[in-house]
Parts: sequence; C-alpha cells; structure tokens
Amino acid sequence: MVQSRTARNNMEFKSNSTMIESIVDHLSKAISEEMPGEEAHVQMAPIQRPLPSEARKWKDTKFAGVLVLLYPLDGRIHTSLMLRPDYDGVHSKQVSFPGGRRELADENIRQTALREAHEEMNISPELVKVIGELSELYIPPSKSLVTPILAHAHKRPNFIPDLKEVSEIIEADLLNLLDDKSFGKIEIVRKSHTLKDVPAIFYNGFTIWGATAMMLNEMKWLLRDFKA
Repeated sequence: MVQSRTARNNMEFKSNSTMIESIVDHLSKAISEEMPGEEAHVQMAPIQRPLPSEARKWKDTKFAGVLVLLYPLDGRIHTSLMLRPDYDGVHSKQVSFPGGRRELADENIRQTALREAHEEMNISPELVKVIGELSELYIPPSKSLVTPILAHAHKRPNFIPDLKEVSEIIEADLLNLLDDKSFGKIEIVRKSHTLKDVPAIFYNGFTIWGATAMMLNEMKWLLRDFKA
C-alpha cells in the first residue's frame, strides 16, 4: 500500500515532536539542578577571563543575550549558528549564536535574544518556546556579560540572514557538533597578538571558539546522559 503524503507528514511531525520533547524534557531537568557553568566554560576558554559576578560590579559592563535554539531537521536535532562577516570589529569572521546587546525597549534579556535572533536570522518569536537560561559568561573584548537563552521549536524556522550582520547561517546537527571528535585546539592569529592552543570545535569546515564554544561545552555537559 502506498502511504499518502498527509500520512507521511503526520508521521514525520509526530517523530519530530517526540524528538524535541525528549531533549526538552532532559534539558529542563538538567538546568533546574546545579549548572556546570564555569567548570564547563573554563575547558573551552581561550584566555583567563573575569567571572560574571565580578563583571556585574563594573560600570562599563554591557548586557547581552543570545539564542540557543533547538529544532528538528532531517530526523535529527539541530541548532542554528551564524558566521559573522569580515568587518573591523572584535567578532569579525567568528561563529556565534544570534544575539546582541540589550536595548532600553527590551523588557528582559530573553526578549533581547529573541529580538536579535529575529532581526539577524528571521527566527520568528512566535515559533520559539524558551526552556531556560544557560550560565552567563563575560566576554572581555566587547565588555559584554552574555546570557544564553535556551529554547526550542517544533519545526525548522524560515531562516533569512540579515546580510549586514550574517555572512552565513550554519545549521548544525547538535549531537554531531558536541561529539568528542569535533573538539580540538587551534592557533588564533589576531592583529595585535597570537593565541596558541586555543580550545575549539570543528564542524563542517567551520571553527568555533571563544564564548560560543564555551556555551556549547556547557550544553555538552548537560547532555552527557541524553539518549537520542
């Protein structure tokens, strides 16, 4: 018997929903307990950096939010990252989650992350359901205290990059991204200095390091016992 397109779509939706519900349930329980935070962050930190508790005391600290979105694609759980364009700034050509600094109109840091993700990658806030917050971390070059907002969607967003902010959208298979084989070290050459033995994540030709790698490593810790 030939299965109808509607039946196949319903089965696929059920499979995707079950998959997302499974990981959401796992992560909801994990972040309600003690977070690995600094213990996970320090493993992927390129340099020693101040703790968030210190940064909160400084007048020049800027607050920012990024969106760590999980969604189904091809029967697997994915997350969306972005390659920053080549520009004269501290995050030029780096891989990051969509996000940015909190604006006065933002009610809270969650709204900041959702607004920025919509502006940069066309991720509709109506599609997104927030799970919770990962551990915040301080980024010295931009003097930003960043809160990663962990969220999920039951279907893939209709991604449209803002070409001023996004050079390329990276849809990454989450469990492959966080596999031990994806982790290694690189040398980072900057205008004023070179960083050696920098912890990094390698995925489909992209190199992820710095704050984004630190956030992903906390996700790796939270998913250690997760069975897909």
